Amino acid sequence: MKQPWKLKALCRDMDTDIFFPSPGPTMHQQIAEAKAICAQCPVRTDCLDYAVGFIVGNFITLPGIYGGTTEMERRRLWRLTRQTTGETNGPE
Repeated sequence: MKQPWKLKALCRDMDTDIFFPSPGPTMHQQIAEAKAICAQCPVRTDCLDYAVGFIVGNFITLPGIYGGTTEMERRRLWRLTRQTTGETNGPE
């Protein structure tokens, strides 16, 4: 396993469907439940860093909830980080 932090993730032995909500009447509830799990996770920051690394040219290539964030939230974080650091290229 390339990411040893995954062994400590609260979601490790859970049904992952909740972290990949489908559009529909329960989508917002699923997102809230996933974020509640992430909020308690000891490796939330590692997970978020991992997911942000999948943003390529402003496109999300890793769907789902990671590090307590949605795809749109990660895109905003990525843009803010680029603006703050003056970075012009995508993450490595």
